[in-house]
Amino acid sequence: MGIQLDRIPPGHPEHNGAHDRLHRDIAVELEGFPQADLRQQRAALETWRHTFNFERPHQALGMRVPGDLYQRSPRPFPKQPEEITYPAGFLTRRVSASGYIAIEGMKVRISSVLAGWEVGLKPASSETFLVWFGPLCLGTLGLGTEAFRPAGMSPH
Repeated sequence: MGIQLDRIPPGHPEHNGAHDRLHRDIAVELEGFPQADLRQQRAALETWRHTFNFERPHQALGMRVPGDLYQRSPRPFPKQPEEITYPAGFLTRRVSASGYIAIEGMKVRISSVLAGWEVGLKPASSETFLVWFGPLCLGTLGLGTEAFRPAGMSPH
């Protein structure tokens, strides 16, 4: 659908203030009041979501509620995502149901979220690959360490 993902540097919430503010509001209003089970916690989150979107006026919206301004996109959501292709020079590996890929006789965990999808491996050195999912660099895979390091993680 042409949606581009964007990463901000760790520790810089000012780059995405509205998103961080939403998470802070959820934390203040919900996390301090845990429910007895997951079903009740989901119900509490749904109640909060409804209040946030349909009852609570927002100063940034001229004291309107988000539900008054929301418009459903006219673009249909594709039923089946397109196949992802990678440029020449990339290796491709299909992610297993448990989140692993195989390379040079090793199994390396990437993420079970990507199960069934192909990731692209771009050689960065003789021992390192950059791991891509479509246009998004997920991180690095070290052959020597047999480990995947997500993008944005400190080397320590």
